[in-house]
Amino acid sequence: MRPSPLISTALAILRVVLGFVFVMHGWQKFEMGLPATQSGFGQMGVPAAEIAAVVVTFLELIGGLLLIVGLFSRVIAALLAVEMLGAWILVHAPNGFFAGEGGFELVLILAAAALTIVLAGPGRFSLDYVLFGRKRAKRRIQAEQRTAPGADTAPGPSTAPGPSTAPGPGAGGPSPSSPQV
Repeated sequence: MRPSPLISTALAILRVVLGFVFVMHGWQKFEMGLPATQSGFGQMGVPAAEIAAVVVTFLELIGGLLLIVGLFSRVIAALLAVEMLGAWILVHAPNGFFAGEGGFELVLILAAAALTIVLAGPGRFSLDYVLFGRKRAKRRIQAEQRTAPGADTAPGPSTAPGPSTAPGPGAGGPSPSSPQV
């Protein structure tokens, strides 16, 4: 079943806005410089801060761009949701709810939005749908047709009453009343 245009539009809006937010956060980390980002991660208590800072920076930058165009959306959204879960647990949870106080408000909504893309998919207005969705939809329709009631009966000769195809009177064959020689 294809998603409705309204649902696909809503998913596209969510995907593009979410991607934009991640691109901006990734760009901010990149623009500060990776050493400064690594130092900041270390001060916040992120384990393996030198590696985590590089991974997070490029995941947000590249992943955000891929979300915007809708390519590999579910995988990217899952990775970003895991990242947000890590940020929530490692950095923001001790600070309470509100983002202005360093709380988990923003990472919670970003994780929820990413999980929505994971569960619902990117919608029809995405490269994922253009490249992979049509083939998948065609296979699903073919599978549904094979499993539809009555689909397992093979076509054979008709047993329905109707005109016979055997020659009879006036059709060039012998009639019951004509003498046989």
